[in-house]
Amino acid sequence: MKTRLVGIITTMIFVVLIGGCSTNMKESVTLNDRQIDILLSEDLPTEWNKLTPNQQKSIQAIEEMLEYLENKYDKEFIYAGYKLPDMMGYDEESLLVYADGDNPKTDCFTVERTEDGFTDNYGIVIKAVEFQETLEESVKNVLHETPYKVISTVSEIDEDKGIARGVGYIFLNASDINDFDETMSKIENAVYQNAGYDQLAVYYVDGIDIASLTKEEWEQQLKTENIVDSKHSSARSWRNK
Repeated sequence: MKTRLVGIITTMIFVVLIGGCSTNMKESVTLNDRQIDILLSEDLPTEWNKLTPNQQKSIQAIEEMLEYLENKYDKEFIYAGYKLPDMMGYDEESLLVYADGDNPKTDCFTVERTEDGFTDNYGIVIKAVEFQETLEESVKNVLHETPYKVISTVSEIDEDKGIARGVGYIFLNASDINDFDETMSKIENAVYQNAGYDQLAVYYVDGIDIASLTKEEWEQQLKTENIVDSKHSSARSWRNK
C-alpha cells in the first residue's frame, strides 16, 4: 500500500450521511457501548430502530473497521469521523481514527474498505514517531547544548517495500549561531546519512520561544518577522555536492 500526503496538513471532511435507502439490514441490533458513544458524539439516536438505514449501515461499518485495526495492531483506536462512498463513486468509504494516547490533531489516519477486507495508513503515524526520534538524535549530535526544536513529518510511505520518506524542520535561535551556512552543512551531513529523510528546512529565528512551536500549528505560530534566515535542502542535492 502506497500513500502520499500532500503538504503538512491534509484536511478532510468526514460525515455520517443521513437518509437514503439500504436493503438487507437487520430489524434489530444491540449496539455496544462504543457504538453508542459514537452515535452520541454525532448527536444521533442510540436505538437501532430510530436510525435511518444509512446510519445503521454506517455504525456497523465503523465497528467492523475498528475491530480490524485492533486485531491488526493489538491496541485501542478512537473514532474521529466516517463517510460513506458517494453515489458518483468519487469518494471511497473511509473511517478517520487515531490510536488511544496519540494526538488527534496530528496522528489521525484513515481506514478504507477493499474487495477482500480493509486497508489503513497507520504506518505513516508509526514512521513519523521513528523519524522524529532519529532526527532528534542526529541534530543533538551536531548542536549538543545549543537549544533547538525539531519537528518532522512523513511525506510518503510504501509499506510493501518498507520505504518511507520524511521531512525535517529544525528551529534555532539566530543569536546562538555564529555561521548559518556552516551549521546547515553539519546538520545535513548528520541527517542525510540516515535513510529516509529527503528534505530539510532549518529556520534561524528571533523573538519567539522555539520550545513553544508545535507540530500542528508551527506554520501559524512562526511569523515572517521572526525568521532571520532559513536554509532548505534535499537529500538529492546533498548527495550531488
